[in-house]
Amino acid sequence: MTRSRPEISFSVDMVVVEDLSQRRSVAEAEFRRNGSLFDDAAISVRGSALTSEGSGSYFSQSPALNLSTGVNQLAFISENDSYHETVAVVLPDSFGTTDVFPRDNHDAQEVLVNWSHSNAATRYLLVVVSRNYPADNTTPFMAVYGSTVNSAIVPDTTFEDPDGFIVDGIYSIYIVAFNQGFGEYDGIPFPLPLGLPQQRISEPSGYLRYGTVAPLDSIIVQL
Repeated sequence: MTRSRPEISFSVDMVVVEDLSQRRSVAEAEFRRNGSLFDDAAISVRGSALTSEGSGSYFSQSPALNLSTGVNQLAFISENDSYHETVAVVLPDSFGTTDVFPRDNHDAQEVLVNWSHSNAATRYLLVVVSRNYPADNTTPFMAVYGSTVNSAIVPDTTFEDPDGFIVDGIYSIYIVAFNQGFGEYDGIPFPLPLGLPQQRISEPSGYLRYGTVAPLDSIIVQL
């Protein structure tokens, strides 16, 4: 009698980011085999291998990791299981702010931020956060926009504490272009709103979050 081999399943939770605000690329993954954390896989992005760091975690960053705008192939391999799967993600191309008015923000007015469009992006995330956050008790401005939007008004309350007093200083502007989903990654320099979408995949099962962060810009708030 021929016995059937037990079915083996693999799952992943992975992030791939081109972060131009920090001039670095990041890829990280948590990989599981039959629901258990798995350290013996080979995971790569565009042929660049991620390092297995134990407990099912895999990681790589630039200069070892060389991402490209457009299509990037992710490979998931377990040789002992004859498992070879690839998934393509499309990273939006580089883009950035085109206008910040007023950049020198006397008396904490609302601010208009414009940015250029990025190919392959279906959504933009805008985050404006004090460089002293959270110590200064300000509340970051965070909003998600559709692919056709390239401007936003940052309200004056972004530059105040909970009692309505102006908090002067430098406020960083982060803009993320993404399509299927985005999320937290190692060394992320800005907070994220709750409920960001993430792309669900079937083989391996799990989720992908990926995007491009624009070069850093800022607003200077003065009393």
